[in-house]
Amino acid sequence: MNELQTVINEVRRQRQAISEALASGRAGDFADYKRMCGVYDGLGRAEIYATELMHNIETSDD
Repeated sequence: MNELQTVINEVRRQRQAISEALASGRAGDFADYKRMCGVYDGLGRAEIYATELMHNIETSDD
């Protein structure tokens, strides 16, 4: 497992934890809910970028 895969796995773990927290109503107030949703979205974007980067490295001819 390479370093990028380790990052991707951690991002997925954190997104899952946030998803479970939101589903169980652990957001204290609306501001906390918005923050958690923003973090969840940002982690999703990070996962996409890291996955694309890993794919590009693996398929590179260099």
